[in-house]
Amino acid sequence: MIVLAKIYFAVQTKKQEINEIDYKGLYNDETADDIAKRKQLRYRKDILDNIGSDELIVNLFRIS
Repeated sequence: MIVLAKIYFAVQTKKQEINEIDYKGLYNDETADDIAKRKQLRYRKDILDNIGSDELIVNLFRIS
């Protein structure tokens, strides 16, 4: 059971790292935290709720 938990957390950590790198590529090397601060958002998860249509299209492409 412990091995499965370690694998799960390793995979989740890698997914988060990849997401940070995809954001950096789309936003001139800004991290998700940088974007949230620049847009004056309360939480990082609000980024996708506060983007324009061009950004939405690029993010949809990124996650697909």
